[in-house]
Amino acid sequence: MKNRTYAFILLFIIWMIFMAEISWFSVIVGVVVSLFVVIFTTKLIPLGSITGVNFLMLSLHIIFLVKEVYLQGFHVVRLIIRGAKPDVTVVKTELKSEFLKAVLINSITLTPGSIPLCIEGDDLTVLNLSCAKNTNTYEEVNELRKRIEVNLKKAEKNHP
Repeated sequence: MKNRTYAFILLFIIWMIFMAEISWFSVIVGVVVSLFVVIFTTKLIPLGSITGVNFLMLSLHIIFLVKEVYLQGFHVVRLIIRGAKPDVTVVKTELKSEFLKAVLINSITLTPGSIPLCIEGDDLTVLNLSCAKNTNTYEEVNELRKRIEVNLKKAEKNHP
């Protein structure tokens, strides 16, 4: 029940941000839509069965991710101007929660210049843009993974 409440609050906040105005109509519609989404997805995404995740801390990941998308976008523009090449890289994640691994892979998907191809255990295979002159793209992808993962580790309940 607690996870559903956090999901409702998060969805409502996102709704209000997208509406960009506070009125009775937007608040009422936001509450109704957020409730509908939480109730509808309860069967599709069993939030109650997700353990080891602090959803309150996870909700802060959205703010971090927006910043990361913008920064990575500027990085990709520089790469394209200087000359970019695609490369496939395999990096390891330190996350234990399967749910947070899914959030990590989706976060990497949202950042420009990176497309996750596969996740097997702790290995993430990522197609990414890198500098044409750079022969070691592992460091670039691993740095992106670390930046995102550090933030997600805060949402892992059993992290040190």
